[in-house]
Amino acid sequence: MNVMYQRRAAALLEVLGVFLAGQLLRDQIEAWIINHKILPPTSPFDLLTAHATNADLLLASQQMLAALVIQYFAYFLIIIPINWWYRRCGAASYGLTRAGQPWKMLFLAGLATACLCEWPLAVHSLVNAVHPLGATVPWRQAFFDMSWRRWQFWLFAGIMSYALIPVVEELSSWRSCVLPMTLLPIGLGL
Repeated sequence: MNVMYQRRAAALLEVLGVFLAGQLLRDQIEAWIINHKILPPTSPFDLLTAHATNADLLLASQQMLAALVIQYFAYFLIIIPINWWYRRCGAASYGLTRAGQPWKMLFLAGLATACLCEWPLAVHSLVNAVHPLGATVPWRQAFFDMSWRRWQFWLFAGIMSYALIPVVEELSSWRSCVLPMTLLPIGLGL
């Protein structure tokens, strides 16, 4: 087997290992937090009903934020030592620079990516309109049925989807882990 293919395979296995180890570490951290009664073991989705109060939405937002912080903290507990081991430090090694690209180019690339990512959802919605695929999960239906005219709803929606997740996913997964571990072994660099 060619040395370059071995490096690529090792890099991909390293990324997979980070994600699997991150999930295992997250489970251990959550178990410790629940055993020490720091957070309740309930899911934020259990609080969602069509008639959820503002207090329910705030509690669900707090629980969702805590779950996401624990998840990405576990990833960074693994990613940062690996990057240190490879002697990668500083903002550039974590993808926190513009890499010489103008803001307009970065914005257009992000917009194009967002448009491409919406195609599966659009196809699913079209298929569901033509041939119903069945009932949706109760929390999702409640999310659609509740009032969207309150800031507590938008806080929960932002934490759950459009505000927090893209930023943290980009930092923890793509820029800190996947790019450095897969591009450097094959000689592309960052």
